[in-house]
Amino acid sequence: GQHPRRLAISAGHGTAERVLRDLPVGPLGGGAGLDGRGRRAAREAAGDCRARRPSPLLEVCMLRIVFVFWLVTGAVVLFVDSPFLLMLCGYAFAFSLFALSINILLGGLGEVPLGQSLFFGLGAYAAALLMLRAGWPFPLAALGAMVLAAVVSWIVGVLTLKLTGANFSIVSWGIAGVAGVAALNFDGLTGGPLGLFGFPPMKVGLFDLADPHVYLVCTALAAGVAMLVLEAVR
Repeated sequence: GQHPRRLAISAGHGTAERVLRDLPVGPLGGGAGLDGRGRRAAREAAGDCRARRPSPLLEVCMLRIVFVFWLVTGAVVLFVDSPFLLMLCGYAFAFSLFALSINILLGGLGEVPLGQSLFFGLGAYAAALLMLRAGWPFPLAALGAMVLAAVVSWIVGVLTLKLTGANFSIVSWGIAGVAGVAALNFDGLTGGPLGLFGFPPMKVGLFDLADPHVYLVCTALAAGVAMLVLEAVR
């Protein structure tokens, strides 16, 4: 018995179209259905939901948060001398990028992905093997690893995005679990539980990522830029 415009808006951004598809055509008993005019109004309201943008105030707040985030990082780089603490902060920022990747599917499609560790680990192993076995420099190895991870993610996406809800989450989690077990058991390729080591210098121009200060700054910049991009496209 709700007004069609309120009904579409209450459906939310991700499910408005699904609600419209499920609504019956023509009047039904008790006012549960919508006639043609009601469906048009509901469809227009769904378009309004998709067109809504975050307020400028939220965007300004995000800019301030990222700016403070970078200031704190700069203070840590200048006043903290412990390599352990610096690398710990750098790892935290690197894994925050991994966590932000959930927003792409959860925020864009409304699906809960549990298999990002597959692509995260695949990129790491690919870059390491290209440097150790093929002798590629770090920038080229990182680019090749990103391309490989993107191709594999596209293949996995074609197979799994036909599923929705819990089915998608369970299947993506299972694929990542199988990949993790394989990485632990292929000792000759991945180094098994001990992993890979003995890398050549990981330099990008004049910046050596093996330096804890440089690694922290690079990961903090990447995390801040990722937050700004996600806020801009939300």
